[in-house]
Amino acid sequence: MPGNGNDPDAATDRITFSERDAWKFPPGTVFVQHFDLPTADGKSFRPIETRVLVRHTGEGVYGVSYRWNEAGDDASLVTKPELVTVSAGDSNGIDERKWQFFDRQSCLACHNANAGFILGVNARQLNGGDPHGGQLSELRRANYFRNTLSENQLRQIDALVAPDDADASLAARARSYLDVNCSACHREGGARSNFFAEFHRTADETALATKPMQSDFGIRLAQVVVRGDPFRSVLYYRMAKLGQGRMPFIGAHDLDREGLDLIRDWIETMRPVSKPEHARPQWQDEAIAQLMTNSVASDQTSELIRSLLADTRGAFALWQAVYDDAISTAAQEEAIALALSHESPHVRDLFEWFVDPRQRTSRLGINFDPHVVLQHEGDPVAGRKLYENAELLSCKSCHDTPPGQPLIGPSIRGIGQKLDRAELLLHIMQPSVRIAPEYTIWKVETMRGRAHCGLLVSQSDEEVVLREGAGQEHSIQRNAIDVKSKKPQSLMPENLLQGLTPVEAADLLAYLESLE
Repeated sequence: MPGNGNDPDAATDRITFSERDAWKFPPGTVFVQHFDLPTADGKSFRPIETRVLVRHTGEGVYGVSYRWNEAGDDASLVTKPELVTVSAGDSNGIDERKWQFFDRQSCLACHNANAGFILGVNARQLNGGDPHGGQLSELRRANYFRNTLSENQLRQIDALVAPDDADASLAARARSYLDVNCSACHREGGARSNFFAEFHRTADETALATKPMQSDFGIRLAQVVVRGDPFRSVLYYRMAKLGQGRMPFIGAHDLDREGLDLIRDWIETMRPVSKPEHARPQWQDEAIAQLMTNSVASDQTSELIRSLLADTRGAFALWQAVYDDAISTAAQEEAIALALSHESPHVRDLFEWFVDPRQRTSRLGINFDPHVVLQHEGDPVAGRKLYENAELLSCKSCHDTPPGQPLIGPSIRGIGQKLDRAELLLHIMQPSVRIAPEYTIWKVETMRGRAHCGLLVSQSDEEVVLREGAGQEHSIQRNAIDVKSKKPQSLMPENLLQGLTPVEAADLLAYLESLE
């Protein structure tokens, strides 16, 4: 951090502390994140990447990343995103894994205004559960905070725990995992969702038992979390699937087995809802139990597998049995083959994990070359089906809302007369390249450190009203506002096409181009 903590203007060299919201750091603050991987012998480490994030003058940050060479004695600036295969050693030998390098622009996908720009450096992560305050106390004693804080205040703050902390409760471990991995987007003013992942938000299980805003993926009576039933819980499904709608949608290229087990166990132990219609489908559980005995005749095995694949919930339960290696090899192979040829993409996207990565569906991913899409003519009829399918894309939820509901983004009517295919693709890939004034994002920070981002609905001498990404409106009293500023980013997120194939993206463009 700049300065020595003695500047008369505390804003120039000290942190504005908040118990639950993002901290405010003075311009010139530098954050460094360094990654090492174990070498082949598993006894030493080699550097692979160093990331640097700088809080610049004005509001905001910029980030750069450096990729280390094999010798580990020099690093080069990353100028374009790249997914590579790297080798790492452990006690079992050499392990190959995917590593995603991000360029400067990609950093801003997560380090944005809604997330407070700085991720991870906050009260609950630095608390660490230390009864003496830990890192927070050290920062307080070293005069890093503008605020006047007591040791007793610091002891009352939530503390995140590690996913494998044997001394912590299952709920605390799961909620900490969600906070660290999801809350950058899933917070007020963030993702267009009714799921908030901050630690204090997930304490109330009933708040998680809500209908998903974007898609139910064909799961009957789906909720973000269905207490006692992970296979009807969209939160768990999104973590387990491939393709459009997978979470997290940036940087995740493999299944996080430990994370999946943690969230599944947490949901399983929740007290189920007593309503009969929300009860777990007993026949599906019994079908899985039969397959797990490994003593079922082959024709009956086929019948059980086909019945489970008839809906997403049953397919998900079957996926779990395959993933856990809980059924015979023959049953696993038959389940995978039937699922991959299934008519429902919600089923196929689950089981594609079991396919050799080189043979999986080729999807666009992030920061793709526009030519891979533009070289295809596209089918407007297929594109319209994609556009209207809320389970694959969320275009309609912002650009084509039902009567009586306000638009979150510009109407697409007549868009084909205004933009050609290449321009349409550019605006989807880079939604902030040009923003209509009425869809400019405003950020309002209150005296108490709360931040709200959204479209400006109205303002007066008494209040400012913002409409956030999920459509909710927030009224902030004028006398409670500390800072009100415009943001250069669009409310429309980047990487919306990453789960589509090049042909599917071309179909979508063809449909938009046909709207005259």
